[in-house]
Amino acid sequence: MKVLIVEERSSGHLLVYVRLLAEHALSQGASVTVALTREVLHSREFLTHLEPISKTLAIIDLQAPLTVASLRELVSNVKPDVTIVPHGDELAVRIGKSPLSLGDAKVRLLIMRDPRWERPASLLRRLRGAVKLALIVRAGRARGVKIVWLREPGHVGTRGEIFARDPFIADSSIVKIDADASLLRKEMVMGDEIFWIGVTGAITPWKNIPVVIEALKILRKQRPEATFGFAVIGPIRDSSGVTDASIREECARIGVPVVVDDRLLTNHQMNAAVVAFDAVVMAYSTHSPNSTMGKAYVLGTRLVAAGPPSIRSFVRNLGSGWETPLNAFDIAGSIGEAIDSVRPSRHLGELSAAEFASDVVGPIVQRFHDQKSRT
Repeated sequence: MKVLIVEERSSGHLLVYVRLLAEHALSQGASVTVALTREVLHSREFLTHLEPISKTLAIIDLQAPLTVASLRELVSNVKPDVTIVPHGDELAVRIGKSPLSLGDAKVRLLIMRDPRWERPASLLRRLRGAVKLALIVRAGRARGVKIVWLREPGHVGTRGEIFARDPFIADSSIVKIDADASLLRKEMVMGDEIFWIGVTGAITPWKNIPVVIEALKILRKQRPEATFGFAVIGPIRDSSGVTDASIREECARIGVPVVVDDRLLTNHQMNAAVVAFDAVVMAYSTHSPNSTMGKAYVLGTRLVAAGPPSIRSFVRNLGSGWETPLNAFDIAGSIGEAIDSVRPSRHLGELSAAEFASDVVGPIVQRFHDQKSRT
């Protein structure tokens, strides 16, 4: 049994997903080939997330962009039993547009951004979303193609829908996560007398750090007696509009203690950061599920979320945390309520990474495993 995983990007959690899917397939007795672009192979994310298991994989070069024709050629050369594309949105649209067939290939495309999540939106964006949705649905009718929809934690599927819930990926024991969270607080001098409000993961424009700082400014005026600080732990992208220095300067100006750790994190280190925070802030301009929400839910950290209706509904349906529109005043109010609350219960064992991987890879690997067991 041979599984091919194809990914032309390295951002966010994509290579964590690749690793998770590869490990699942390997555990079922399959051989795994991973096709990656040279840019991905030379990325920091590859070194962090995939290099540790690279010796168990066959790794081949991928030419971007991935097209129907190039996927046909790739499948013809590798001859996999199933091909997985973890970020399948663009390829699904290309398949929906293309007159070309994928032949005998069996392909599963994970759709990361359901266009129905993007609301409210301009008329033009709604039209683009409707076209994208129609093309994805059309792609799913093509021979050998299965569409797998990424869904938020707590999602209840509809009849005929193939989906995978955004998982919590532990990568270590809870004991280890807790120990490293305590160590992180010690190393970053995050004193227990301060309520630490944190943001983690890649710091991009979509995480709205200036809005969060403005919310802290409002909260400082509203609650001068409260003792709280701001922690930013994760790589700060050049496009984010902030820097280590600017975050520190703004927090000093409003009298809020601050710690900044500008570095690429492993998934385990992100888990430890979420536990280290007293509350994690998710003030996102994006519309898709994200790992921060699942981490806070499973690990029992207060979650303050703000963003478009899709993000707010994800948090509301999960029944965990506070959700508001994306503005500093409302975020300040939610943080104030979080400060006055007790730490929430943990939900260990939920949002299973193994279930996610099985749902994305599909039943083919399991059938092979069952056949192997009978021989």
